Amino acid sequence: MSSPAPPSNVSMPRLPIRVSLPSPPSSQSFPSPPSSRSSPFPASITSSPPRPKSRLLPELPRIRSARSVPQP
Repeated sequence: MSSPAPPSNVSMPRLPIRVSLPSPPSSQSFPSPPSSRSSPFPASITSSPPRPKSRLLPELPRIRSARSVPQP
């Protein structure tokens, strides 16, 4: 019983992180605006880099926003 307890806690935070990334319309608005700006941009962005980059991007802004909030 104690063994499944830790894994459940670890899998919980991992799920919300992945769901919160695709959840925001940022990924949908990315291909939309870029498409009108440049065709090669959206193509390469929707290729695959958007997944790994989008995961790191949201994490950085969240950490920075949290630090910048308490400062002021």
